[in-house]
Amino acid sequence: MLAISLNMMPFILPYFIQSQEVFYMCFKNGLALLFVSILILSFPPHGDVRGEGTRDVPFSGLIDSDTTWAGNFHFANVTVAPGATLTIAPGSVGHGLPGARIYVEGALIAGNDSGPPVYLGNASSSPWGYIQVNSTGRAVVRNTYISNSTIALYSYPGGSMEVRNSSIKFVEKGLLSQGHMRAEGVTFEEVQEDALTIYSPENVVVRDITVIGSRRGIVVERPINFTLDGADISEVKDVGVLISGGGRGVLLKGVRVKGNGTNYPTIGMQ
Repeated sequence: MLAISLNMMPFILPYFIQSQEVFYMCFKNGLALLFVSILILSFPPHGDVRGEGTRDVPFSGLIDSDTTWAGNFHFANVTVAPGATLTIAPGSVGHGLPGARIYVEGALIAGNDSGPPVYLGNASSSPWGYIQVNSTGRAVVRNTYISNSTIALYSYPGGSMEVRNSSIKFVEKGLLSQGHMRAEGVTFEEVQEDALTIYSPENVVVRDITVIGSRRGIVVERPINFTLDGADISEVKDVGVLISGGGRGVLLKGVRVKGNGTNYPTIGMQ
């Protein structure tokens, strides 16, 4: 049998070598295809960050093109560049790292009027920072719950802030505006300092504000043609509504300040 096998080797060997070459080519091409597939799946579509479950790697850095955050995610310091828009999709849950800030020099759109709410809270026991709208920025926040931050939103002169049908809770300060502002249907709860502070507003109307627990409720400095149309304020320690620094054209309608029956507020409206 050994002699017969050796005699047949010249005929068998070419087919053996050819089979080995075919196997090697298939193996090599299969690895290449697998590698390409992994690369494709590793890169999300440009400007659109989505995913089910929680994204453990926090969003951070410069956003210089239109971008959407959706699902569950973490975020650190982020800057939205002029000309770019950051959209936080309805139903999203964002977890801010300690001290995390979103600087808006372009546009921020969070939530909408009809979809499920957006939740922006902290990722640990430490509070996250705030959303800061710079002089070229614009923020539109609707149907959004903001909690456990140092400040919810802050705008510089020239910036624009619109907050509607939203809730701000367990923060050091609520909304601070030095630019154009619109607030409607906003509830503040357990704010350590001032719930709503507006500096030098011109032709601003604030409607349907609820404050439950803060040091001062609504503080307006140097207003010109300012209207507060509907406010329900309770459990504030110092003053419910404070208009300071002079001003003109101030109209307050449907404002109710309720004390706790013992020691606060010290002043209802001033």
